[in-house]
Amino acid sequence: EMLSSMGGEEGAGVWGQMDSSIQVTAEQLREAKGISNVQTKSEGYVVTIIYDFKSLEALNKANESLGADNPMIGSTAGKSFSFDNKKRIFSRLSPDMGGLMDELGGEEENLEMAKMVLGSANYKMTFIMPGKVKTMTNKDAVIQEDGKTVVLDASFLDILEQKAEMGNEIKYKRK
Repeated sequence: EMLSSMGGEEGAGVWGQMDSSIQVTAEQLREAKGISNVQTKSEGYVVTIIYDFKSLEALNKANESLGADNPMIGSTAGKSFSFDNKKRIFSRLSPDMGGLMDELGGEEENLEMAKMVLGSANYKMTFIMPGKVKTMTNKDAVIQEDGKTVVLDASFLDILEQKAEMGNEIKYKRK
């Protein structure tokens, strides 16, 4: 909304830089071992990246390399995701976004502008579990009607300021 009101058009200015950054991220994912079927879509100021991964080890390595090059990804010291098959628990650790707002904004005036631009941006992450979800730890995430899909839809600004939780521990039933 903010980019539109400022006359920003897709492919231009800040949006062009963000779109370019997404394409670089997608290319890094395509080159990552164990990552496949990388797809990006950018439409109406909504950016989507979808990809398959062979194992959690491959996913964690790819996420770690992306985080090293892109502070927007955040850092989880190499292990973003874990899975306990015996207990049927999938975990997504919350990345450390500490100091990122300072890096984005720098001076107070720039920081306020960054907050205005990011104020209407949302971050959405979807997990589809192999069985019905029994419990989860993230109060901001929602279990969808099918009982297997967990969606986190949060303000990007809240995530950057660490007011919204990205981590989640999801326990699910066997099929």
